[in-house]
Amino acid sequence: MSTWSALVSTALLGTERNRPAMSNEGSVACMLVRQTDTADAETTVLHQAAILTLARLAGFAPAEAELAEEIVQAEVEVSQRCGRRGTGILAKLLAEQKTDLVMEWLQAAQRAGRHAAPEVLPDLLDYGAKHAALRPAIAAAAGRRGVWLAKQNPDWHFARTDASEAASFTDAEITAKWETGTSSERRVLLAGLRTRDSVRGLSLLESTWQTDSVNDRANFLPVLRNGLTFADEPFLEQALNDKRKEVRRTAADLLALIDLSAHCRRMTARVAPLLSLRRSLLGGEIIEVQLPTEWDASMGRDGIEAKPPKDSGYGERAWLIRQMLGFISPSWWVRSFHREPPQLLKAASKSAEWGDLLVAAWTEAANRFGLLAWKEALVSHAVDRPKSASKYPKEPILPALTGMPEERLESLLVHLFSTGQDAHGEMALPMLQERRSPWSSSLARIVVKGAFKTLKAQTGYTSAGFQAKSLLDLAALYSPPLLAEEFDAAWGSTGSKSTFASSTVDEFLKQILFRQDIRTAILEEG
Repeated sequence: MSTWSALVSTALLGTERNRPAMSNEGSVACMLVRQTDTADAETTVLHQAAILTLARLAGFAPAEAELAEEIVQAEVEVSQRCGRRGTGILAKLLAEQKTDLVMEWLQAAQRAGRHAAPEVLPDLLDYGAKHAALRPAIAAAAGRRGVWLAKQNPDWHFARTDASEAASFTDAEITAKWETGTSSERRVLLAGLRTRDSVRGLSLLESTWQTDSVNDRANFLPVLRNGLTFADEPFLEQALNDKRKEVRRTAADLLALIDLSAHCRRMTARVAPLLSLRRSLLGGEIIEVQLPTEWDASMGRDGIEAKPPKDSGYGERAWLIRQMLGFISPSWWVRSFHREPPQLLKAASKSAEWGDLLVAAWTEAANRFGLLAWKEALVSHAVDRPKSASKYPKEPILPALTGMPEERLESLLVHLFSTGQDAHGEMALPMLQERRSPWSSSLARIVVKGAFKTLKAQTGYTSAGFQAKSLLDLAALYSPPLLAEEFDAAWGSTGSKSTFASSTVDEFLKQILFRQDIRTAILEEG
């Protein structure tokens, strides 16, 4: 019996029944073991175990490693890297989680034709993994080395310029990657495939749908928005029966986007009899609304919830029609009533009881279907009524402004400020918060001038003062940095004795000057 086996036997049986045996083996370990014999048997066993354990570890031969795949070097950059000071600024912004200023840096680098320095790329790509809105800009600034790094780490997949690499795969390779890839890798593969071959992408998703985890099903289904067609309807109809609420809701959202789908027909059949357009006794037209009788299981399957959210302001029956209207394209009402969006909104506003509900539902529907004509009509409708308060506090005031022509949106904002209808920016602020793009000099001047005027009139901490601060916070991010000196001079001639006002403007000027410094630093050499 070997020394180790004898020691194990002693440990199992106990030193009273089986004394530690001294091996005659000539190894160094055994020689050391023989020197540990003491009067105390338990101590002897522990000493021997320690020596033999180290000897076994020292003699362990690891398995022969497989040869790693050859790592291809990154392609040579074609653009110039950002300078040392610009790199330091970016590193600081990433560490401090200054997302808006990180975007400022990325956009400035892109305009200058520069890429981020190698030493900051891991932190930059990690930031992109957590902030989806910045990913396209990060991918552009990461350069070719960023593409190379992204191929080594699945968390950075968004920076791969070959996101549509599925085009080069054989059918067998696609199937293998789908069956063995991580969740994020499979989602990227599905997105690329849906872009070039929506039918094949659907087939791939169907092939493992029953065995995929509930999290994967909820993660993959929204990708079908890419290349969504009538051919996806049967699969999505089945997804309405899924056990997970997120999957059912996504399926309903997608079916609503398929014109003439069974889901659309069911929804319009429920709502069409409930709305009517007639002449008002006070002149003009009014939209009358009847409420549905009650919720049923077929509504639930189509994504209609029975109970309204807490503190939403809706009763149960009003909540039903509000949801159903949100699933129907507002264009359907244009065709049904033979009226344009501004006319329908005007007719809705004549209904004191249901006007706000109609506007809220059409706002959601305009966002869902991306209808710019309706979005513009809704914004104009809100701008003309800046002081009106909705009955439903949780409903958005405005539609999503994505896609609205910049010049049109800007003209509405300038109109609000210049007419004095929105003195402290209650209506303009949400419009500017969503815009998230550089302002023109004319818009910046009118916003900053209005905020300065409000702050000058404040003697303490007031709601109007905080509203003006919020406007300046946005102006600091989106005003042209070259206007910094002009703004500094304008405030200097205005001034204020309020500590709050002074500190607010000081921070505004500091930020806009810092943005100008970002642009200068990126262009510096070294």
